[in-house]
Parts: sequence; structure tokens; C-alpha cells
Amino acid sequence: MVRIDIDKDVLGWLPPPGMKDDLGQEIEYREYNQADMDRILVLNQRTKLVANRVMQYLNATDPYAKTIIFCEDIDHAERMRVAIVNAAGQIAIDNPKYVMRITGDSVEGKAELDNFIDPESRFPVIATTSELLTTGVDAKTCKLIVLDKTITSMTSFKQIIGRGTRIDEENGKWFFTIMDFKKATELFRDPDFDGEPAVIYEPGDDDDPVPPDPEPGEDDDRDDGIEEEPGVYKVRVSGVDAKIINERIEYIGPDGELMTESYKDFSRIYVKKAATGRGSNGKISPYGIQKLRELILELAVRGKLVPQDPNEETASILLGKMAKEKAQFVKEGKIKKPKKLPVIPNDEIPFGIPKSWEWVRLPDVCRYMPGKTSNTGPLQPGRHRTPCLPGRWQPCSEYETRGRRRYLVPSRAKQITIESRLPDIQ
Repeated sequence: MVRIDIDKDVLGWLPPPGMKDDLGQEIEYREYNQADMDRILVLNQRTKLVANRVMQYLNATDPYAKTIIFCEDIDHAERMRVAIVNAAGQIAIDNPKYVMRITGDSVEGKAELDNFIDPESRFPVIATTSELLTTGVDAKTCKLIVLDKTITSMTSFKQIIGRGTRIDEENGKWFFTIMDFKKATELFRDPDFDGEPAVIYEPGDDDDPVPPDPEPGEDDDRDDGIEEEPGVYKVRVSGVDAKIINERIEYIGPDGELMTESYKDFSRIYVKKAATGRGSNGKISPYGIQKLRELILELAVRGKLVPQDPNEETASILLGKMAKEKAQFVKEGKIKKPKKLPVIPNDEIPFGIPKSWEWVRLPDVCRYMPGKTSNTGPLQPGRHRTPCLPGRWQPCSEYETRGRRRYLVPSRAKQITIESRLPDIQ
């Protein structure tokens, strides 16, 4: 789940006194915020921003992944369709049905509904809507749900999210992504979200295994699932810029709790596709065995792959033992007394780790051994193994891994990051 905050939504927008909209009408002088966006106030740059962000995600994953964009009303759904066409570029030019508005008033759009939910039909790929696709649509291959719609009804929210929860093993659909621009996913944290089941379904042997949608609840803000309001007069402004000020990704951690990460931090490993290797085409993609390995390693490095065992020895205890052993080596003359290293400041810490872990500097846990030539021969029996980071084969600092000596240029040590060196770790 990706939650995206837009500046005008969160910080609000106050028009200058006397400012007029695109139709020449004077704009009411008051602060407009997220509740007004695309319902009362239309910022064309905001619509373009949302469309560009959606296409950025699809181009980075799969441009043909079935996507539903939920909008405030029919007018908003049509403007979003146009914005997606412009953001998609050539793919939408080559395929006029790449994106369709599927709303109650669109005969052409409703005619394409069966094609949209048919796994065998590639087009339409993207459907913009407001109410029509909230219920009664079995979109098994839908992989992206975009929420640019204010949702306050728990029943409506569950029905909308339900468009992506279908599993389709035959077509490789095992998960889906929610992209939320209107903070609708805050309902996940509502205690009522995991309350009584919306519907109890006990299918017979010959019945459809997919449960039916629940009946609309009393808190629904519509009469039925398909009637859509055409909208009221809206203030339309073209010259006001909009930008994304925050992106977060939320996922279920190993303890079953909802975890929140910076989208940039989480995705910098996950979406980078290696420039070499089988099947490499230079594109960005989060799929494939290699990407899965990198994601697993990233979670492991952060201590989030498995629950931490409180009975295990903490890093501080281990470091204490190492310091005691190092002091003994100094006393015996085996090594020189190391220089005292400065405490690691907060601005050098790249991400949070479990409480039982510790951040340390490299000389605290390995030895620096100058050398002039690269000796790549096997280790002698009983030789001490020194942990270090994988680097290039160069005559400098010696370290050992997989039973072989290797060398690391000290000046490159600061440049080595988890992202850049992951391909070296198998």
C-alpha cells in the first residue's frame, strides 16, 4: 500500500483575493483542502500529478496491469481518463482503449466492462470510475487500486478494496497494490475494519467459490452501487502548481502488524533492476527471483524479516566480549592499541534497527591489514577469518570471505552501501 500526500491537500490552498477561475468566475476567498479537491475545487495540475504518479508506478512494474482508479464523481473520472491518456503517451495512442471511463452514464465504457474483467482480454487496462465498479465486479486480475476519492463509509471502503483481493493463480495474480491519495486507507486502522464479517457465505459443491458482495449498509453515502452524481459547479484553476510532499509504503510485518516505511527507502532496493544478468533489459521492475532475494535481504538487514527473539544475546553484550578480547590482544602485543572512534551521530544512521542491535564502525568488528599484492589463494588451516564488506579485487585492505583473501580500498568503504553491493552477496 502506497500513501501519497499532495501539498495542496495537506497544507491547503488559499487563493489570492479577487482571483478568478478558468471560466472567469471569482473564486471564494477561503482555504481549500483535501475535502474540497475534485468535489468543489479542481486543480488541473493536481489531476496531472496523480495521473503521472500512477503511470510512473505502472511503467516501473507492468504497464498492462489491470488498474481501477476511483474518483470523486463522473466529471472527475473523465478528467482523470484524459490525464492518464496524456501521461501514458505512446501506449495510449497505439491502443485507444488502454484507458476507459466506466461510469453509469458512459454507454461505451459500460460496454467494455466485460473486457476489463476478462483475464484473456488485454484492453482496457485502466478503468476510471466513481461508483460503478465498487460492487458486483469480479476483477480477478486487478493489481492496482488507486484511491483519489474521499471514502468515509467502512462498507464502501471494504467493497472498493475487495476489487483487488481476488486471487488468480492461472494468471499469476497473487497480490495487489493500493495507491491512496485521499487518506482513505486510514480506515484500515479503524477498530471496525476487523469487526463482524460483511457477509457469511457457505457455498455448495456447485456454487461459485467467490462470496457475493454485502448489501449496502446504513452508513453508505449512496442509494445503490451504480448511480453516480454528475457533480456540481466546480472552481477550475489551471495555473496552480501541485507537488507530492510525502510518500509512505505500508505492509504487514512478520508479527502481523501494519508497518510504515518511507516509500523511497523501501523501494530503492525493490524496484532497481540489475543492469546485468539473465533476462536483463535495462528496465525497472520489482519482479523476478533476484528482486525477491534483494527484498528479503533488505528486510533481514533491517531486522524485519522475522520476529526478534528476546532470549538471544544482544549486540551490546557481543561487542563487550569483543572489546575485552581486543584488550587482551593489545596487552599480549598481538595488535596495536586501536584509536578511539567517534560516536555515530543520528544523521549517519540510514534506518532504524531492533533495540537489541547496535550500529558500529567497521574497525570495531574487523582488522585493517595493509598489503601490496592480491593473494587469492585458499586460507591455511586454522587461519582466523576476518569479516568485512565485499569489494573489488585491489591491493589494499585485506579481508577474507568464502575461504579466500580479498582486498578493499579504504577510500571506497564510505561509498559502499547495501544497495550498491547487494549483487555481490548470494
